[in-house]
Amino acid sequence: MLQRLGRQFGDARHPAASARRAVVVWWVQDAPENPSRTPIRGHGPAPHHNGPELRRSADEILRRVRDGYAPGDTDLAWTGVTFWRNHLAAMLDEPPHDVVERAVVRGNRTHPAVVFLAAWLALRLEVPVEIEHTRGTAIDRGVHVPLSGELRLDRPIGSDFGDMVRPGRDVQRVNLTMRTMESKMIEELREMTPDTAYEEVLKHGLERVLPSGE
Repeated sequence: MLQRLGRQFGDARHPAASARRAVVVWWVQDAPENPSRTPIRGHGPAPHHNGPELRRSADEILRRVRDGYAPGDTDLAWTGVTFWRNHLAAMLDEPPHDVVERAVVRGNRTHPAVVFLAAWLALRLEVPVEIEHTRGTAIDRGVHVPLSGELRLDRPIGSDFGDMVRPGRDVQRVNLTMRTMESKMIEELREMTPDTAYEEVLKHGLERVLPSGE
C-alpha cells in the first residue's frame, strides 16, 4: 500500500527519497486532509486521489481536494470523465454553434466524477448546470441545451457505449466505457505535467455547482 510506503519515503535515507526520478503518490483511501503537506508529497510531484474510495460525500471530498490543491495534484475521478469531456466538447464545436442556455448532468450525485463533469461544463459554458441524481454507478447523461434544441450524450447503465443525440441528425454511437483503475492510472502516468484544466475546475468550477455556502 502506498500509505505504508509513504512513511518510509518520509525518511531521507529511503532509496526513493534520494533517487532522481519522479515518485507518484496514490492515496487509495483515508487520504490526509492536505496531501501536499505530507512528507511523502515532498518527494512526489503528483499525488493521485481516488475520490470514490474515500468514504465521504462527494462534496466533502472535493472541497477538501480543492482546499489542499498543489500544482501537479490530480484525482482519478477527474480522469474518469475524460471521454465524457471529449465527446461533449466535440458536440459543442459543431454547427450551428448556438448559444447554450443551460446544461444538465445526470448521474449518481455521490460520485465525485458527476460533480467534476458538472463543474467543467459550468466553467466552460458559463451557464447554470443542474445535477440530476440517479442510482447509477456514476454518469448516465450529459446534456447541452442551446437554442436550436437539446444536445445529449447518453450512456445506458451497464453499457460501454454512449449515444450522441443531436437535432436533425442520426444518433451516433461512441465509445464511453466505464474506466478501469488501470486505464485511468495509465492516462495519468503517461504525462507527468500539471493538469491546468483540472486546476481551473477545482478553483473556479466547483463553486458554480457545489451547494451555496460550501
